[in-house]
Amino acid sequence: FVTKAGQANLYEIQSSKLALKISRNPEVITFAKEMIADHTKAETALKATAHTTRLYPPKVLDKDNKGKLKDLGKKGNDFDKAYINAQVDAHNDAVNLFTDYSKNGTEEHLKAFSIKTLPTLLTHKDHIDALKAKL
Repeated sequence: FVTKAGQANLYEIQSSKLALKISRNPEVITFAKEMIADHTKAETALKATAHTTRLYPPKVLDKDNKGKLKDLGKKGNDFDKAYINAQVDAHNDAVNLFTDYSKNGTEEHLKAFSIKTLPTLLTHKDHIDALKAKL
């Protein structure tokens, strides 16, 4: 859970920083800023929580997420659509991960973290689904 949640946070932050550099769509930019702020907070909370269990989230993206980020950066004029689709997929995965751990997790501190973080992820999911419907 710690590794997957950590990778999710890193990807959300880095892909959203890329969106700030590339996108010209005000709604995409607003969403990207929200992702950077919220996932930076979640990353900090995950580090603090995981530390109590002697687990440590990753500090860099894994090969798969690096590849996704690199591909996203090559989208050019199709960047906004690709970014939104990537965010939809990432948030579906994150909601599933956090929902599962909040119900079935075995480490109480991490379970509490997942329960506390899940509503924010659901809000993000709703936001990105609405944005996708607009574009």
